[in-house]
Amino acid sequence: MSLKKFLITLALCLAGVWLFIYTLKSANLKEVAFYLKSFFSWKFVLLLIVAFFSIIFISAYRCYLILKHKRQNPKFWNVIWAELVGFAFSYLTPVTFIGGEPLRYAVLREGSNIEPVFAISAIAIEKMILFLMVVVAFLLGIAFFFVYIPLSFEIQMGVLSFLLIGMMVFLWFYYKVRKIIKQKGLLRWLLDRLYLSKLKSVKKYGDNINEIEQEIVVFFTKRTKTRQKIFWLSVLEVIVDIGFIWLVVWYVTGYLSLGKVLVINNAINFSALMPLPAALGSSEISQSYVFSNIGLVSEKGISFSLFLRTIYLVFSLAGVIIFVIYQINYIKDKLLKVFQKWIFFLSQNGC
Repeated sequence: MSLKKFLITLALCLAGVWLFIYTLKSANLKEVAFYLKSFFSWKFVLLLIVAFFSIIFISAYRCYLILKHKRQNPKFWNVIWAELVGFAFSYLTPVTFIGGEPLRYAVLREGSNIEPVFAISAIAIEKMILFLMVVVAFLLGIAFFFVYIPLSFEIQMGVLSFLLIGMMVFLWFYYKVRKIIKQKGLLRWLLDRLYLSKLKSVKKYGDNINEIEQEIVVFFTKRTKTRQKIFWLSVLEVIVDIGFIWLVVWYVTGYLSLGKVLVINNAINFSALMPLPAALGSSEISQSYVFSNIGLVSEKGISFSLFLRTIYLVFSLAGVIIFVIYQINYIKDKLLKVFQKWIFFLSQNGC
């Protein structure tokens, strides 16, 4: 990591810590502790199981189906380990959505010996589908946002205008991308726009980029049973994910309407967009605001955020441990190969 990137990351961490402390100082910590205390029982174990299914298992199975469709032979448990590693480093780094994907690729390749083209295209396809599902859930939450969050008429009109312009830009971008995919290819277009196509390392693997591009295009343009399965699996993921959030909210506050749960889920997605490691501070302050505006107290919002953070950190810790184990095994294999070469060299020279 360069000094510039290190300083930026450090500044973001410090900003997150300050925001986190500021939010906690403005709340009644005794109430927050009281709500948290009731979580750490059998409820915590149950929520971990549901969270694993909604956050890790379904995404891993979707990636597994894509790889099988590409006539690869992945080990399912290795795909799960790769998903955990990807989630861990995406959550712990400021780049929430894609921060851990290079490491996810490394674990996927090392554990199942998947061809690079298919590994990269599978991760890209899986991420594109996941992004689409997040957008759908976010738009559902926006509709209920206006129902439950008190805003002045001017602010409501401003937000509605922003959303309308955003939808128009999205539609324009959608048709533009379709045209680009047919004519030139999305990856190459992005590389040109970011001036990355001039780099020697990118030119060196130009043929691989074309293969990855082709794999993505074929998957999204050719109708197959696998694509239908993945679509319905993604719909199930959204339902299970919202169900998981509703279950956590239920343990904090009791029964809450689906509309309010969708607003809370939007606050989770919004805080994740902030370039702060683990959404530190942004999650607590956004939930504090939302809970206090849907007829609840801000302390419950902070408790909800902290409990959710605990679950995410459990998965992150598991992902980091798995990555370390893979790195140790990788180094051992490298050392073993070097040792075997030296043994062969010495035997050939009569030593």
